[in-house]
Amino acid sequence: MNLKPKLRKELLMFNQINKELNDVYDAFMRQEKMSHSEFDILYSLCELGEGCTQHEICSVSWLPKQTVNSAIRKLESKGLIRLLPGRGRERHIHPTEEGNEWIRQKIYPVIEAENAAFLAIGGEESETMLETFGRYRDEMRKNMYDNSRK
Repeated sequence: MNLKPKLRKELLMFNQINKELNDVYDAFMRQEKMSHSEFDILYSLCELGEGCTQHEICSVSWLPKQTVNSAIRKLESKGLIRLLPGRGRERHIHPTEEGNEWIRQKIYPVIEAENAAFLAIGGEESETMLETFGRYRDEMRKNMYDNSRK
């Protein structure tokens, strides 16, 4: 029989901060009337550059292929992106003129806010935070894998 685990104070605080941070993004997306997947695809276009593929977007956004495909179709129907042929069945994603304007008005400010937050935290603290969060992720992967094998 499994005993109920203790919820450490640090875990509760971490979960609260994580949920509040997610809420910052959720509130923005609701305000802009865009889905998470649409936001992630447009954000990925900023990261990868014009002409990236659906596969590349899946790699950086961690979204499933089906979700990316559906969101791309929706963005295409809104006139924000167009798909151009590549090798084989590969299609390259390009923002339209309207899409570029949308990215400038809605995605760039998010990136600027994220950059400003890291600048406010400072280089050394940011580095420590990222290293610590990376270690937390690695420990979670290991522990979740170990627990699934029990």
